[in-house]
Amino acid sequence: MMDILRALEKLRKLRKEAAGRKGVCPPPSADEAFESQVESLKTLLKNRTELYEAEERALRVMLEGEQEEERKREMEKKQKKEREKLLQQKREIDSKLFGDPDEFPLADLLQPFREYYLQAEHSVAALIQIR
Repeated sequence: MMDILRALEKLRKLRKEAAGRKGVCPPPSADEAFESQVESLKTLLKNRTELYEAEERALRVMLEGEQEEERKREMEKKQKKEREKLLQQKREIDSKLFGDPDEFPLADLLQPFREYYLQAEHSVAALIQIR
């Protein structure tokens, strides 16, 4: 918009010079009116530009905040993947050292003991013997 105003002033000046060469001279009140109108438009554009710059700074701050949150989320995802990878490695090491837990589930190993203590729920004699 400022470029358009400058071009308009330049055009006015050129036309004024061309009219002066032809012998036609515009009244000074027309020059004053044009200058005052251009100055009011420049002031308006300056105020708008300042407002837009302030809004742009605010939006940049908001954008930086969102980018910071996005980076935090990315870091959390990365840490979660690393934790899962370490957990998987631990499972593999435990599997190599102690065997596959699916082959020998802990529940099957403890089943005889569980049956022994749960028989007290079915028989009073078994309850007395266990206690």
